[in-house]
Amino acid sequence: MAFRSLRDDPLARMHVAKQIDDAQLEGGRAWQADYESVEIGGASAIDPTKEAVDGGKPPEMFTDHKQRATANLSRAAQKLGAFQESIVRDVLARRMFPNEVAIARGFSSQREIDHYSWLFRQSLEILAVVYGFAMPHKKHTKC
Repeated sequence: MAFRSLRDDPLARMHVAKQIDDAQLEGGRAWQADYESVEIGGASAIDPTKEAVDGGKPPEMFTDHKQRATANLSRAAQKLGAFQESIVRDVLARRMFPNEVAIARGFSSQREIDHYSWLFRQSLEILAVVYGFAMPHKKHTKC
């Protein structure tokens, strides 16, 4: 038996609560993997307590993997549109829950919060199609 924390993982929490399906989960995870691989500077931080040294690491190479990830993110952004892409970025990259995204943008009524959750789920559906985990629906002309 294994346990995993859902506290800081909006995607996993929504999947466990059956709010999203497997294809939406995989589309979201694929977007996250691409985002993390092209993120500039990675997760390493500068330690101000250490003495500065000339040189350091050589610049990161723009590998084929990063080129594919960049192309995938660009295609996803085009299909999502700027507004939905910003919601995806907040939830999947910044690890905010959809209700937190709505509140951070000044929307606090339950209807507005539900709308942001719905938009995020629709965005995951688009990502599932973009990344090949689902077939486009006839009503999704954007995909």
